[in-house]
Amino acid sequence: MARQMNSALRRKRIHSAERENSPHKWVFYNRPRKDYERLLPGRTVGRARAQGSHVDVALSGGLTLQLGDGGERIFLHEAAANLPKKYHLLLRFDDGDALSVCVAGWGAVRLFDKAQHRKWAAREGGPSPLDDRLTLAAFKAHLDQCNRPVKAFFVNRPAVKGIGNGYLQDILFRAGLHPRRKVPSLTPAERRKLYSAMRKVIKEAVAKGGRDDELDLFGRPGRYVRTLDRRALGKPCPRCATKIGKISFLGGTCYLCPACQPEP
Repeated sequence: MARQMNSALRRKRIHSAERENSPHKWVFYNRPRKDYERLLPGRTVGRARAQGSHVDVALSGGLTLQLGDGGERIFLHEAAANLPKKYHLLLRFDDGDALSVCVAGWGAVRLFDKAQHRKWAAREGGPSPLDDRLTLAAFKAHLDQCNRPVKAFFVNRPAVKGIGNGYLQDILFRAGLHPRRKVPSLTPAERRKLYSAMRKVIKEAVAKGGRDDELDLFGRPGRYVRTLDRRALGKPCPRCATKIGKISFLGGTCYLCPACQPEP
């Protein structure tokens, strides 16, 4: 999404902004409506950066528009295209194009000034899976501070940002780890394998434009097909042919191979 924004949105000038025509309690704003509609027009779009489950879009004048959290649809519409009936942010550009953000589950539409963004980053910041700073040594250091199950390490106030339950299934499968395995019990070899699996899954997903049940900036589905999800339940494991099972753990469903990912 960030790459597409940098290609399609940079240097566009915002003509007008509308904040939500369909209120939804799980949209996380950090300012009143009038601030979005007053501060955004006239700004020029700068660089977009992927920050875990968010995309931070720099705007002229030192503002940052943050979109993300996982339950949003972000679409770029050409000037002649029909706009969605419901949205939680609609930006119209001087050239007639528009950007819509619609949250189906939960999602963020935040607008920061420089001080607010620094404060947010200090409180919520953490390395993304593909951040160059997240070396194997740094990853191991984060693991050393965790005494929870490996699933919790990634999805419950995680040290590594941006990996949701959807991608975690494939990461743990490739690493051969059960979601309930406690992090302190992981051997050095398992820690290396987990780091490698995380990087490979996310790199592959990004290269393919996201999952096949996710849509990109232009409304096209991604090409990353998960090894383990609800479609795999009851089918043979691609590695050992054992039937794929599922468990409920930490507020969500986990799909796994009982043989390749033994219960601790």
